[in-house]
Amino acid sequence: MTTAQLQATSDETLSLYQLLDPETLANPYPLFHRLRSEDPVHWDPFLHAWIVTRYKDVVTVLHHYSAERTPTGSRVPQSDCAGHGEANALP
Repeated sequence: MTTAQLQATSDETLSLYQLLDPETLANPYPLFHRLRSEDPVHWDPFLHAWIVTRYKDVVTVLHHYSAERTPTGSRVPQSDCAGHGEANALP
């Protein structure tokens, strides 16, 4: 990936919607890395869904949340997003 492509990628909104791009689909790992490092528990505005990218967070979600209790992007409990030194990390 060229420097220009990396710059363009860093300016884009993080979304799994980018997987529709054939170039991203051919190599999705930079997108996954950005999600894990920049926003591991990410509200995807295009998919209207939570994207959880780290194993520990996925286990927490599976153990403590259900479809009936899943918050939307505007209703995230602050206690669920604080405490790990990262903006959107789960406890």
